[in-house]
Amino acid sequence: MASALIYLLALLNVTGAPPRNQREDVSAIEAAVARYAMTRFLKGSVAFDTTNALMLRVDQLRPPRSRQEVARLQEILHGAKVGALTDFRICTDPHNTNTCVLRGADAVLSMGRPVITGDTAIVTIRVIAAHKSVKGQSFTASRSERVQLARKDAKWLVRGLLAGGSVS
Repeated sequence: MASALIYLLALLNVTGAPPRNQREDVSAIEAAVARYAMTRFLKGSVAFDTTNALMLRVDQLRPPRSRQEVARLQEILHGAKVGALTDFRICTDPHNTNTCVLRGADAVLSMGRPVITGDTAIVTIRVIAAHKSVKGQSFTASRSERVQLARKDAKWLVRGLLAGGSVS
């Protein structure tokens, strides 16, 4: 098991892409997670963070998404705007989410690349949503979750959320 993981990580470092037999899996997994996020966490207009700025630790060994992958996710997310998180989230103090507002979207989705082990996959997502306080002040809040999927009959299905999500 450990040698298989080392081999996969070596392939990612050398080729910058998952092995050919996993490309279709990655695409299907990301599509399933995007649909799940749309129904479960996203309301109003949506933007997709192509930089995964908040997910770097998760995605360090993963290559960025191709234009085709981003276009497919954009379609699944009902024509979501795409770009860097900084295109949508403006903060007067970057360390205080109470000073942040979203511009051009009601929510921003960041999605890590799938970690696939056999017939199971895990994808980390982060949703940043716009809110208003009782006094009418705008602010943002974020929610991070780990989505677990399972392959069944050549399809990837969301099984649910793993423990350990966070809201801030």
